[in-house]
Amino acid sequence: MFETTETIPLLSEFKYIRQNAWLLLSGTERPHQENPPAADTLTFIVQESSLDILQHMDEDTDQLECKISRYFTDNTQILWPGLQTQLHKLDSWFTGTIKHLADKFTVTVFLVQSSASKEAENQVPKDVSQGNAERFYLSGVFLVRTGPSLIQSGLNKDVLLSCAFSVDHHTDVTIKWVLQQKGGHKKLIFAYNGFTRQVEYKDKRAEMFLAEMPKGNASLLLRTVGVRDAGTYSCSILVSSLLWAQNVQLEIVEKPTVTLNADVLSLVEGDEHKLVCDISHFYPHDADAQWLQEPMEQGMLPHVV
Repeated sequence: MFETTETIPLLSEFKYIRQNAWLLLSGTERPHQENPPAADTLTFIVQESSLDILQHMDEDTDQLECKISRYFTDNTQILWPGLQTQLHKLDSWFTGTIKHLADKFTVTVFLVQSSASKEAENQVPKDVSQGNAERFYLSGVFLVRTGPSLIQSGLNKDVLLSCAFSVDHHTDVTIKWVLQQKGGHKKLIFAYNGFTRQVEYKDKRAEMFLAEMPKGNASLLLRTVGVRDAGTYSCSILVSSLLWAQNVQLEIVEKPTVTLNADVLSLVEGDEHKLVCDISHFYPHDADAQWLQEPMEQGMLPHVV
């Protein structure tokens, strides 16, 4: 899916315009002829580069969904090593976000169409209606990958929040992990400045794999998590002027501990005995409790007392 925006005249509002699109990566097979693209389908072809996109995706294409969007650079030319540019004409930048349908991972790739390349004459039009069934050649230069968007953990467990990045050349990167808690409060957990090599931890229980950062590992390890650690964690990566952030939601879920004051109870008709059920050590604090009685007859389901 290719998505862009259009300004509504006389209103300070935007509307989204979506069009069917295919994203073809180097190393993937062409679509079968018996299932050709529709007449209004754009085709974005990512040319070979030193950025290996496929190594970050290990699933069949029918398990993935993709959205391609423009990446606006505020009318500034981004100087990228190995990319030919024209001073009087801006390069066209895009992001391609590929999500696994079962939420195993999300990969966002920065794509560029150089204004000085031989394919520059066939620029992606601002009006998507002009691009029906056309092909556009792009280069992938930078990507960010996160694991599942939702992670559930019990209390006092160690949790790994997966985040990785890859760039088509060796460069300095800036990495930040920020937690947005309930109510909107934001808290910096970790920051790394690739230019100054400065490392900043704001939580003693947070750990990063510093030795693996040059290899693209930006994952965050949280030790002995508690209720205060629940919220939305944002992994942001800054390379040159390209900034991208992906979110991971951490939920704290603790199963209750249930105890009874008697395991076996023998009574004669007319006797009374108080049964006590104690429920503790659970989160969130919205549990429901029921007493069930199992009938003497076999095959009958228990019923609520």
